[in-house]
Amino acid sequence: MTRPIEEEYPDQHFTSNITEIPEYKEISSIVSQKQFYILVYSVLVVVIAFATNINCAYFFRYCMRISINVHNKMFGSLVRAPVKFYDENPSGRVMNRFTKDLCSMDESLPSACFDVITILLVMLGVIFVVILSNLYVIVPSTLLVVSLWIIRRYYIQTARDVKRIEAISTF
Repeated sequence: MTRPIEEEYPDQHFTSNITEIPEYKEISSIVSQKQFYILVYSVLVVVIAFATNINCAYFFRYCMRISINVHNKMFGSLVRAPVKFYDENPSGRVMNRFTKDLCSMDESLPSACFDVITILLVMLGVIFVVILSNLYVIVPSTLLVVSLWIIRRYYIQTARDVKRIEAISTF
C-alpha cells in the first residue's frame, strides 16, 4: 500500500500549482519585466521611426513649396525685366542660368539643409552629453568651435569666388 507523498516527507511543502513556488514567482516577475522592457523599447523604436519619416516628409514638402515660390518670383522678375536686359543677354543664356539655378536649388538644397540640421542637432547632443560627463571639456570645445568658425568663414569666401569664376567661364 502506497502512502501519499505528503506523509512520507512531512518537512517538505508540496503544491500542485507551480505559481505558488517562491522561486517561480521571482523568475516569472523577471521574465515579465524583460518582456515589458522589450515591449517599451520596441514601441519607442517604432514611434521614433514613424516620427522621423513624418519629419522628412514635411521637411521636403516645405522645401517644395519654397522652390515653387522662388520659381514664381524668379519668373516674375524675368517677365518684368527691362528690354535692355534681353538685348544684352541672349535668351539661351537666360534660360540656361534660370534652369541651372532652379535645378541646383531643387536637387541639392533640400538634402543639404536636412543634413545640416541633422548634423547640428546630433553635434549639440554629443557636446551636451560630453560636457555633462566632464566639465573640463568646455574650454577645448569652445576653442574648437571658434577655430571651426574661422575656417568656415575662409571656406565660404573661397567657395563663392570659385562659383563666381565657374559662372563667368561657362558663358
